[in-house]
Amino acid sequence: CILLMVVNNYSSLFYYAYYERDIDKTAMMVGSLMVLGQLIGQTTEYLIPYLQGKEPTVSAMEKKKLKQLEKMKKAIQAKNKKSELTGGDIVLLDESKTNLLGGEPGGATAAPGGALADMYGENKPIADINQPQESVSETFSEGRDEVLNQNQSNVLEMCEISVQFGYVAMFGAAWPLAAFVAFINNFFEARLDMWKFCALSRRPMAEKVSGMDAFWIGLFEATAVMGITNHMFLLAWTSNTMDEYFFPGISDWERLFAAFCAQNVFLLFFLVVKLMYGAKIPDWVMLKKKEPLRFIRDAYRAGCALRERRYRMLLLSPHTPMKLVCRAEDIDETAAERYLLITRYVDSRPAEEKKALLYDSSTTIQALLTTVHLKARGKVWPDKGERPTAAGLLRELVPVTDIRTCYLMGKKLREAAYSIWETHKDVTVMGSAAATIMSIRQFGCVEVGCTMPQAERYCRLVRYVESSGLNPWERLAELAEQFPRGLMQVLSSTAEEGALDAGEPPPSELGEMIEPITLAKRAFEKADIVRRKMFERWVHDKDMQHDELVQSVCEETGAFPEQLERYLLIKRYCDGLEERKRKDVLQFATSRTLLLCATIRQVMKDGGWRDPGEPSFYTYTPPIVVDEGEE
Repeated sequence: CILLMVVNNYSSLFYYAYYERDIDKTAMMVGSLMVLGQLIGQTTEYLIPYLQGKEPTVSAMEKKKLKQLEKMKKAIQAKNKKSELTGGDIVLLDESKTNLLGGEPGGATAAPGGALADMYGENKPIADINQPQESVSETFSEGRDEVLNQNQSNVLEMCEISVQFGYVAMFGAAWPLAAFVAFINNFFEARLDMWKFCALSRRPMAEKVSGMDAFWIGLFEATAVMGITNHMFLLAWTSNTMDEYFFPGISDWERLFAAFCAQNVFLLFFLVVKLMYGAKIPDWVMLKKKEPLRFIRDAYRAGCALRERRYRMLLLSPHTPMKLVCRAEDIDETAAERYLLITRYVDSRPAEEKKALLYDSSTTIQALLTTVHLKARGKVWPDKGERPTAAGLLRELVPVTDIRTCYLMGKKLREAAYSIWETHKDVTVMGSAAATIMSIRQFGCVEVGCTMPQAERYCRLVRYVESSGLNPWERLAELAEQFPRGLMQVLSSTAEEGALDAGEPPPSELGEMIEPITLAKRAFEKADIVRRKMFERWVHDKDMQHDELVQSVCEETGAFPEQLERYLLIKRYCDGLEERKRKDVLQFATSRTLLLCATIRQVMKDGGWRDPGEPSFYTYTPPIVVDEGEE
């Protein structure tokens, strides 16, 4: 195949170049072969399949024939009704035999139902339908052939590229526009291939390869060597440049000797360059291929860390280049661009899609980058780039400034981290406790919907508020009045005060901080107190919703809404059990509040119990219960 293409494309060029020794005809032949060949190739590869794939339109005559076919159907249906009454045979309309649309039987223009009539024969009794029929021939041969012939199409593509490279490498001096025409053709062909794989044909089977096969590498190197040789003899033998400008009256033998000497000089230079640098891969290529991170969430975490570092450096110097930021984070600039691009893309996605991307452990970073680049190129996703100033970057790093909201986010982060640890307490990451804790916190951030630097600030606020020993909601109200600019002002003030901060405890130690009432029996009794307090507030304002009532009780007792919801969940679940089973559940030695809540949620997920929700205070009055703490 390759030899045939070489002879077909290059024989005429060698004829004009070395037999007739006409450089102008050679240039004209190169131009015509490249331009016409590429136009014909694009037409056969894209235009003809596009025209064949368009659905035929229905003309007025075809519509008229369809109406006639409908009339014939109605007539046969009326005849069949009479046959049912008289006991005669019921017949089927063989639409393919009528051929009203002028198409072949069973073809694209035949009316629906023709294939069924062909299968049973003309006017065959309907009683024969259940009898064994002839086997149906395979209808997926085109799709099967497309899959089986994929390697053949790849070979043809490589042959086309090698021929094009030969035009430029061996006859570029005869027609200098050859390289430009090849560039224009490849530019449009790459985009037409993307359109073809999306709209016309089946996408090719993906296969990971380290590079081209050794055969094709050898072929391109041989073409390059032939190009050096052919150019020397083309300029010396075919062209009159040496006779007109350098050596007037030069003979043919002298031309051949000069071409031979120049050929050996350039081939020696080519050999030296290949031996010295042929096997060496540039550093920027190695850095681009090397991907130290594994998951998308890791790249997202690295991008967020780069933003945090850049913000701090921009505060010191507004003109800090990205190179210094990457050096401070000990990361390559190319990798930093990839991670920041992923961070911008993930942040622009809806909450559910963002969570799915960060939880995904199968999609590689390179695969996501390819998707992002295609969306950006197709204007599906506009990439706004990084914020140039520290003020603009701060709005992305600190999207929430309200102190109360940040406190709630910090508490939810603790709940999520402890829940993940409780579910996967036997799992370790890379055999390291530190890596396991970081992974748990990372998944907790994904669950809550924030970054790890944001989570660190929220949890720091929680520790600062709870270290006062006061009612946290009253303390939050004081901080909101004292620091009107929000979270960052509070954290800056605590840093200036030099307040001691032991840091966030590991997830395994968060249980008592999340739930001070460890025993489920005590939580069951606490639910009656919570309901009574909610009822008292509902009596004063009957427009208050459930969440508002819970929040009001939290502000009085200093509890967290999730904490009270756990008590109420245990209460509703145990009230639905029998007396004996309820005692077994609540008095079991290891019946802890958090563990029982997790068990109840799993039972709900499996469909073993349906949560009826809190009873309406219009029909239910909670009993008066005295809290032991109040006594």
